[in-house]
Amino acid sequence: LADVARVLDKRMAELAQATRESRRVTRDGSLRAALERLESQLETPDSPESRFVLERARAYVDAVTRIARLTG
Repeated sequence: LADVARVLDKRMAELAQATRESRRVTRDGSLRAALERLESQLETPDSPESRFVLERARAYVDAVTRIARLTG
């Protein structure tokens, strides 16, 4: 989960900087890759806790992806 958070923070910083500079952002697959790593690392992917974590992580990745499309 820490990897997803780190990549999410980095991507949001890139989007914020691009917005301040009025420039387009480059497409980046790092968030999707971090999400895939998280999915593969969960010991009990069917547990309620894991499903909750994955659902929230997917929502964040989707939101940042949409923001990137708006700025890119």
